[in-house]
Amino acid sequence: MKRLFILLGVGGIAFGLYSYYIKQLEILTKLTYKLRGVSLENANLDSVSISLKLEVKNNSDISITIANYYFDVFLNDIFVGVIQNAKVNQNLKGLGGLSMFNPKLRIKNRALFGSGLISGLTSNFKNSTLTLKGIYGLKKGLIKIKDLPIDETFKMKDFM
Repeated sequence: MKRLFILLGVGGIAFGLYSYYIKQLEILTKLTYKLRGVSLENANLDSVSISLKLEVKNNSDISITIANYYFDVFLNDIFVGVIQNAKVNQNLKGLGGLSMFNPKLRIKNRALFGSGLISGLTSNFKNSTLTLKGIYGLKKGLIKIKDLPIDETFKMKDFM
């Protein structure tokens, strides 16, 4: 009888820990992020390099690492480039902590010309939109969560 109570106690603790981590992983899939800035890194005849400054808020109790990401980038609904990194290993603080994340975007100049993008940006830059669509992967120790979706649109006036 004593062994039964010990077994039930250990099983209950294991189930409690399992439920806790499943709930935390569910919270992790709902990271909140804000675009805090856009800066020009480099410009030449072939392309323009832009650095995005994203602030990520992790409401989970546990810290986590962004393992990889792949985002398609659209300016005013016109595809301009891809942001990707297969081995980023960026740590995100837990307990509502804010972490800065700085992906880099390289835009080919041919994507800018001929599509009306430049005229749209110059005529109404404040109401122009930046859209990120793609996936990212998270990991904590041996546990990996891959292909979490992101589909966010930001207004340029929010950065002015």
